[in-house]
Amino acid sequence: MLQEKAIEFYCVSLEALGRAQRTIHTNKERLEGLQEFLMAQGVREIEEVNPEMIDLYISSSYHKGLSIFTVAGRIQVIKAFFRWSVQRQYLKLSPAAHLKKPRLNYKAKDKTISQKDLDAMIVLARRSKKIIEETVLIVFADTGCRAGELCGMNISDIDFVNNEILVNGKTGERMLDFTAKTAVALRAYIVFRDRSTGALFVNNAGSRMTVNQIYMRFRKIAKKLNIKRFNPQSIRHRVGQGWLDQGANLELVRQKLGHQDIQTTALYYSHQDRERSKNATKKYSIVKDL
Repeated sequence: MLQEKAIEFYCVSLEALGRAQRTIHTNKERLEGLQEFLMAQGVREIEEVNPEMIDLYISSSYHKGLSIFTVAGRIQVIKAFFRWSVQRQYLKLSPAAHLKKPRLNYKAKDKTISQKDLDAMIVLARRSKKIIEETVLIVFADTGCRAGELCGMNISDIDFVNNEILVNGKTGERMLDFTAKTAVALRAYIVFRDRSTGALFVNNAGSRMTVNQIYMRFRKIAKKLNIKRFNPQSIRHRVGQGWLDQGANLELVRQKLGHQDIQTTALYYSHQDRERSKNATKKYSIVKDL
């Protein structure tokens, strides 16, 4: 079978499983990168792909200077694609079965916006009457949602009775909880926003806000405050780290952030620097005044 045809069928199968469009697009993009590489080697059929070719492709990714996280993402998609090809009986054996993801060193400490900077961004957005930016920042900070999930929010998905909102993102549908303060911000924003679409967050043209547009709006605020780390993912890390610092366990943080596997949560947040360790000792010590 032609590689391009197999990739097309694979993406359709992901769609049939209800995977988010962003996930499908990422898979397709990574597989097309592999396809382009293999075609340059004269390989067009998936039956012709062997483990040595896969190794050569992964090796070339490192030689191009790609980060270990990018390479790990490629490996994950390639393994899943060829495993699916075997299940569909397009192949007898997967040429990528031997691949293993590189050991990743996740440290949220290096990727997290400080609480002080996050508060400053919200305050500046409020004082500047940037209601969209203020509301988006508050929703990120209160729900810990992914940027893609926020961009996909619809007004009809909000339940103000139970203070929750249904989103569909990287890991499928899930319900996000928010507090009464966020409910107030959301109600005020909904009155203000363009009502020509059902999308919750819209741009100046009245279309659904994109991840890049949110990033650029945050960038303008951060630049005025000389804040270096301000992207949506850094706020998501702040939520996870903030919850743990205040005593929440890993399972609660996993549920809050929508991780499918608690090991992902542990990889990001198990790293503790000395200052946080000392603060925890003071807070949780069982040695009381005698």
